[in-house]
Amino acid sequence: FPVTIDSEGFGFPILEALALGTPVVCFPGRAEKEVGRGWACYANLKKSQCVTAAISQAVAQKRFEKMARIVSEVRSTFDWQRCFAEHRVAWGVLATK
Repeated sequence: FPVTIDSEGFGFPILEALALGTPVVCFPGRAEKEVGRGWACYANLKKSQCVTAAISQAVAQKRFEKMARIVSEVRSTFDWQRCFAEHRVAWGVLATK
């Protein structure tokens, strides 16, 4: 079953779903599109017919069958060590101001 995400969460819910090999249907916000790229399907989550169409699209495209390659690519782009290092630098800059 695709995961429907209706809050931004900085894209982390999308990453978590992709890491589990789960198709994603989400709102087309900036963070969602940056993380979901072409792997997620996007929909207006306040309109049930839009969500239904996006879920059908996600299942029809069988993206979940390609998740092994996608998960590897996502992990290499968004690993926690890199994220931690970048946050540490940002907090260090803020602390000196």
